[in-house]
Amino acid sequence: MHAGDDAAAPPRMGSQHIDATDQENDGKIDGKLLIYCTVDAFINSLQSLRGRLPLWAHKCDHRRRASIDAFREARLARALGPIPQETAQRRVNRMTNLGPSIGEALSLSRYLEVAREKYDACLARIDQPLQLADVDATVRFKYVKFDSNGRPKFSDLAECLVDHITQYCLSAQRRKRAATEADRNRLNREARNLFTRAPTGGEAGELLLYFLMETVLQAPQMVAKMELKTSSKMELHGSDGIHMRWNEADKLLDVYFGEAKLHESVSSALDSAFRSITEFHQNDLAKRELSIVTSHYKWADNRTKELVLRYIDRQDPVGDCRLNHSCLIGYDWKEYQRLDGEDRHVFIDEFTTIYRSDTPRLIELLKRRFQNFTFRQFHFEVFVLPFRGVQEFRDAFNKVL
Repeated sequence: MHAGDDAAAPPRMGSQHIDATDQENDGKIDGKLLIYCTVDAFINSLQSLRGRLPLWAHKCDHRRRASIDAFREARLARALGPIPQETAQRRVNRMTNLGPSIGEALSLSRYLEVAREKYDACLARIDQPLQLADVDATVRFKYVKFDSNGRPKFSDLAECLVDHITQYCLSAQRRKRAATEADRNRLNREARNLFTRAPTGGEAGELLLYFLMETVLQAPQMVAKMELKTSSKMELHGSDGIHMRWNEADKLLDVYFGEAKLHESVSSALDSAFRSITEFHQNDLAKRELSIVTSHYKWADNRTKELVLRYIDRQDPVGDCRLNHSCLIGYDWKEYQRLDGEDRHVFIDEFTTIYRSDTPRLIELLKRRFQNFTFRQFHFEVFVLPFRGVQEFRDAFNKVL
């Protein structure tokens, strides 16, 4: 038995002796316990004689065992005092039928639906993720790859995103009923009809952020919010996505609220993102978003669903969740104009160097927003992605859609 286990089991009742800790305060042995021990011996003799217990004996045996178990727990509580935290956690595991590891039960990676190869085909990063000083924020500088003809693969990225609209828009319960190819085609059509296709809408950015959270953060989507729409014209409020993953190091559930902003200027995109996050907390939308998980959980696994719902319930002792914000900051980058100039090949060959030289400016812009930000106590995952033209990307996405 490991050191974290409850304790060595007390002496078995029945034919063995009962020590002094089994006595009541008046110094007498518990009479009920003696009766159950006598019944125990009687049933054992019945088993040896007949090999099979009658129904009344089974009922008696069940009551006897329940009473003895309760007696043993009470004796352990008196002997051990307060239960250590690790032991308490093991009891929670048993209560929820999860076995020894909640982390195994809450490993949500099996729900990831975007293959990493799709990301690698269109996107890349420069350097390692950057941790900002004085604030819990991780910045990831991404870029769109070039094809063999020296063209940025924005159109390919738009096509890749549209290929995932069924997974993005519809719950697993809805999709699993599609038994034929015709059924799957119908679901794809239904998913397409949920998009507004507004020329300056944010749906392309929201789907791109979903794509990044699945492939980079390894945090699967927990609610298909698009499925809540009753028409393509209906606007969704709150975050641009709800994703989660189990944090094994901190033993808690990380919840990510998405915020996607594609603007012509990076400053405008940052201002819009921070403004939306401020409104999110001022209006106490985190509670509403978590309640949506309760009512519109995306997956069909009831066992995992029950535990996820317990972790996001702040009044449940089983565990806790940590709130995070995942932001996509997309903007027009003037350096892409060099693709139309004489130094086109130089720009392509030295793209990562040129992009890297611009990151100090981007970091400084981000630091300024965090400097007096009211809600900086949360963790932030920031994806920075320059575009040749944000509107050009929206148009390509809507065309494919």
